[in-house]
Amino acid sequence: MLESSMGGISKTKLMYNTYVSYSKLKQHVNLLILSGLLEYDSIDHVYRTTEKGINFLNTYKQIRRLHIHDF
Repeated sequence: MLESSMGGISKTKLMYNTYVSYSKLKQHVNLLILSGLLEYDSIDHVYRTTEKGINFLNTYKQIRRLHIHDF
């Protein structure tokens, strides 16, 4: 989940944590927002994972566990 102790993560921290350039980060963040997986809080200037995003991450983790056990 993309959250800090404040309940979100700034664009700068997100960029450094993901090792993605600023231009690529903008593309990915826009796609995640359009997909409803991420939201931007313009008051606190942070991004937060939505409930849909959390569900997606949990499902992804389950699929990875199944895939790992297949090998």
